[in-house]
Amino acid sequence: MLWFVPTLLAQSVTPVPTWVSYIPNTNLSVRDVHSDCAGNVIYVSGTTMSPDFPVSNAAAFQATLGGNRDGYLAVLAPDLSTILYATFIGGSGSDNLRACHVDNWGRVHAGGI
Repeated sequence: MLWFVPTLLAQSVTPVPTWVSYIPNTNLSVRDVHSDCAGNVIYVSGTTMSPDFPVSNAAAFQATLGGNRDGYLAVLAPDLSTILYATFIGGSGSDNLRACHVDNWGRVHAGGI
């Protein structure tokens, strides 16, 4: 699946999709995209039904799909070439990660249903 990760041009009021990344996965949706304050990493959140989502095995908060659908959080290099961290976030039901935000201190906040 292609991830279309929009970036904002400084002169533009409208987000302009300027980067595309590929992740080998099916049943994946992207719901939110943010970068840290310095633009060093890109945070992507969404929902997947795929047990082969490329989690960061040992470091993942949740290494396996918990229900039939879980949210995910992925951290990408600024050029979108590398997944630096990825995890499922969900329980035994159908869970959706709808938003992520990075605060001024670099902490990631995520929410969903």
